[in-house]
Amino acid sequence: MPDQTPDDRADALIASPAGCVLLLIAEEHNLTPANLAQPDIGLFAIGAAIGEIIPWRGDHDLTVAGALRHGPRLRQRAVDLVSHPDIAWWWAPIDSQNQLWLRYAEDTGPWPTAETMIRPTQPPSRSEVYAHAPWPQLFTDKAYGDLSSELAVFLSYASDRAVDYPIHRRRVTIRPDARVFEIDSAQDWHDLVRQYPADGTHATHPDDTNTPWGQANGLMVPDWSKVVHDWDGIHVTLWAQLAAAQVRVTSDIGWTEPWAWEGAHTLWLDWVFETVEDLPAIKDNRGVQEGPRYWVKALDFSDPQGFVFNVHPPGGWPLERGVTSEPFGEVNGEPVERYTLTNDTGMSVSILTYGGIVQSMTVPDRQGRLDNIVLGFDNLADYVEKSSYFGAIVGRYANRIARGRFELDGKPYQLPVNNGPNSLHGGLKGFDRRIWTARLDPHPESLSLILTRSSPAGEEGYPGTVDVTVGYNLSDANALSITY
Repeated sequence: MPDQTPDDRADALIASPAGCVLLLIAEEHNLTPANLAQPDIGLFAIGAAIGEIIPWRGDHDLTVAGALRHGPRLRQRAVDLVSHPDIAWWWAPIDSQNQLWLRYAEDTGPWPTAETMIRPTQPPSRSEVYAHAPWPQLFTDKAYGDLSSELAVFLSYASDRAVDYPIHRRRVTIRPDARVFEIDSAQDWHDLVRQYPADGTHATHPDDTNTPWGQANGLMVPDWSKVVHDWDGIHVTLWAQLAAAQVRVTSDIGWTEPWAWEGAHTLWLDWVFETVEDLPAIKDNRGVQEGPRYWVKALDFSDPQGFVFNVHPPGGWPLERGVTSEPFGEVNGEPVERYTLTNDTGMSVSILTYGGIVQSMTVPDRQGRLDNIVLGFDNLADYVEKSSYFGAIVGRYANRIARGRFELDGKPYQLPVNNGPNSLHGGLKGFDRRIWTARLDPHPESLSLILTRSSPAGEEGYPGTVDVTVGYNLSDANALSITY
């Protein structure tokens, strides 16, 4: 994948569930880019972010929807973070001279060796599809002193496996001729799958033993028995762990969505270790606050206090249910406001007082992922200069009036023409180009906005005064109703 610019990385961060949670953690605890650039803070913060979106949490969909809802608001924080010069280690390629290999108390039996390592020779089984990795798995990760991304994830209780002690460690170096495929984005993972696709006949969705993955629902995973012919290892950068987890990429082959990555790591398909050195085991959990809603800043077992932050607010990240407003610019010196209605599921609708425009409608899909489904612009100038009536109220008359002429009660009227010889959607300055007055429904549980304006007699050539009221109501069943 081409090098990513700071804007590219900021956009990727606010489009990923874990990225949004990390930014919320940074905001809540006043963590600067310089703080997060320190491994003993950054690794645990990212581990905590991954822990907040693990798929088996009962509030997973609510958390993902709520976190993504904050993404656009946090974009400048994302730009500041990825622009910091000391943060570049998050997307660095594999460090072949400094890898940490972990084994846990439940991993019984001897360590694998060059002779005993099991290399993939068959298409993926159901469990291997589920895990996005062959079995048995051999992972290493870059060592940051005594810490690594994988260790931070497990110590943050962000994994589906229970942490038991002792945790055994080895430091390894990698041969110079090792062939390593670098994954730094969701697109990189998709490209790997495209090159080495599993045929979909050997694995099924974990929730439906009758549905082959890669066939019925389009999800694609690699066939590791193909990958091993060209690559010895697959390195997932810390950045990819953060910005690609649970991010879907779709193409003609189907779709991919890495969700089972629990840390930045290298998955080894063949033995390419040059040296292996035993390190002291971590024998107990002194200084580690248990529970999935907390994380520890420093791996300092001599400190009984640790350094604990509350990450996950009860009930998930706030969806900010209700109606909010913010300035959206000016037209000829008149201010324009943007009102946003947000319901309990994370769906939101943004409406401008300029033209009553539905500027965005962000809707959750079946996995709780939010996306905008209406056409529009992110700034007022484009609506003023380029508008094609996107999302707007049109009037007084919708559609064309031939030659801009009509007769009412025997009296002829000539309207301004703006569509060849015809008058379209109310003329040169119809309802879509007027600033409306907004008021809210006084009922505290209502998600309603009411826009009004009085169109005086003679406006755009039309006779009579017309008082117009338009109501927008968002339900918790994700339905937007517009009444006139």
